[in-house]
Amino acid sequence: MRQAYRQVIAVGLVTLAIAIGLVFVLPTSMGVLPEGMQTPIVAFELARSPAEIEAMFGDPGSTERAAWVAAMDLGNQIDFGFLLAYGALLFLVSRTLRRESGRTTHSLGERLAFVGPLADVFENVQLLDITSSLGTDYRDAVGRLMLYTWIKWIGIALVMLSWAPTLLTLGRPGRIAAGTIVITALATASAVVVRGIAAEAMSLGVVLSLACILVLAFVRARIPDETPAPSET
Repeated sequence: MRQAYRQVIAVGLVTLAIAIGLVFVLPTSMGVLPEGMQTPIVAFELARSPAEIEAMFGDPGSTERAAWVAAMDLGNQIDFGFLLAYGALLFLVSRTLRRESGRTTHSLGERLAFVGPLADVFENVQLLDITSSLGTDYRDAVGRLMLYTWIKWIGIALVMLSWAPTLLTLGRPGRIAAGTIVITALATASAVVVRGIAAEAMSLGVVLSLACILVLAFVRARIPDETPAPSET
């Protein structure tokens, strides 16, 4: 099991490094965001109409709009690498917990691990299409964006939620991770309807949940594997 947790750590650190990089690439402030939204990329992903998006990106032809489009496009291009990293992390954690516990429910997590990243690919395509179409009619792209975005977020929440029963048996780090995941799942369910603070909590919750899993992996990787008892002859 130590080797399995070391793989989780390696991929988790790569995922964390890309996530930190995206913080410095994506805009930290923009025009008018939907009510209750604070993070531009989350507001963009969860936009419900071209009018909301136009308000986010400010006046047509302004230097601010051009800068925000460039930053968003670069961030969404980097996200194609990020989705591979977090998809691998979701899969490895599901596989490791299945081996640790023997629970078959983690097999479902392994299968669902690729749903979120795959939806993320299509989401990024829509985001890039929208930024190249600002000021025109891109209602169809917004409709597709809403579909792919929620498949992504719900898919991620379901995978992590499948970990919770096993995490509860893995000491304090596991219980903290499980609690964070349950709160994140509740925030995700709420965000589907109300966005706002629930959407911000959903986004932050996913990050914190994966950080808790990384801490757990460091703890579990230090526990020696059990040596099989010698067979009697």
